[in-house]
Amino acid sequence: MEPASKDWWALVALCIPLIMASIDGTILNVAIPSITRSLNTTNVQLVWINSGYIIMFGVAILFAGNLADKYGRKQCLLIGMAVFIAGSVWAGLSTSAVSLIAARLLQGIGGGLLAPATLSLITNIFRPPARARAVAIWAGVSGVGIVLALLTLPKEKSKKSLHQSRSLVVQGPTREKVETPVI
Repeated sequence: MEPASKDWWALVALCIPLIMASIDGTILNVAIPSITRSLNTTNVQLVWINSGYIIMFGVAILFAGNLADKYGRKQCLLIGMAVFIAGSVWAGLSTSAVSLIAARLLQGIGGGLLAPATLSLITNIFRPPARARAVAIWAGVSGVGIVLALLTLPKEKSKKSLHQSRSLVVQGPTREKVETPVI
């Protein structure tokens, strides 16, 4: 039995929060040089700004399944979206590195709540064989979000920013800057 067109529209609606979370995990990497200049961050703060989202995303995913089972998938998705959007607004309004770190941690919690809820809802909406196609689209959208983040940069800045985001400046005990590649 082929899914109704409303099911495919539901897939589109569920992919929007997923693409937001995917873009957010990548876009910051290319913005690090401007964040460093505007917020006068230390190297440790840069690491937390960059990694805080992913750390909290991973932590929240561990609990998101249980929360969705207990309170409902839709509620988990809506709460995750609200937390993610609140963290995004806070990050955009941040005027200090500490504030941006806290906002990124909040965003990570929201992203970790919404990503598994989207997949769970998709598996409830679609039945085999359409489920495999829907999950493939969902996974593809996640990957597209990562690429979209890189494509949003202006052409003249993208190569320089991308190169700078692949390395982290580490300040040694002699206050001498040493560039170390990030793996």
